[in-house]
Amino acid sequence: TGDLTAKRVLGQVANLTAQVSALANPRVLTVGVGPTFAIRWLIPRLASFQKLEPDIDVRITTGGVAAPFADDWSCGIKLGSGAWPELTAEPLFAADLVPVCSPRLAAALQQPADLKGAALLRVRHALDDWPQWLKAAGVTSAALTGPQFEYYGQAQQAAADGVGVAMGIRPYIDDDLAAGRLVTPFVLTIPKGEAWYLVYKPARREEPAFAAFRDWLIEATQNGR
Repeated sequence: TGDLTAKRVLGQVANLTAQVSALANPRVLTVGVGPTFAIRWLIPRLASFQKLEPDIDVRITTGGVAAPFADDWSCGIKLGSGAWPELTAEPLFAADLVPVCSPRLAAALQQPADLKGAALLRVRHALDDWPQWLKAAGVTSAALTGPQFEYYGQAQQAAADGVGVAMGIRPYIDDDLAAGRLVTPFVLTIPKGEAWYLVYKPARREEPAFAAFRDWLIEATQNGR
């Protein structure tokens, strides 16, 4: 009982500290996000938010897939199940998987079975992506050979440069597809089984900078900007 009471008191102190910090820095926004999401989606769209809220001091910090939520973050954008203790999680995107490659390589890929002879670019923390997609496509005994990368963004860049076929994940690939740097040689898209979420501590919800960012982010994701 004593431990539970102490834990409850510490939680209340932490919430109060977050509220005081938010009031002390009402126009500072610190967003924790993985490096690929930052480069492939958030940063290219950040100018539109800065145009709406030019007096907000935006600070982007990259943490990667397994990085814990930091106390000094206003919010984070994370890929997962949506269950993070003591954090509010609001869904943003479905994380769909589809192979992507350069237009030149795509010309030699008429059907999924043709991938058996291709270099399949893999991401170290997402090694199940290719097996999931190949199983859905009915491709068996495909050799998972090809370079392995730390982040999706690295594999995606290698695919654009003609190194091989990467497993694309939305929304990382959307801008490259629109620009023609990448193409999808097959129509089959499958759900990864996870989604992208905006995550934050409940005490941050009324912080002016965070509230403005949340409104902009939700509109941007819903409208496909």
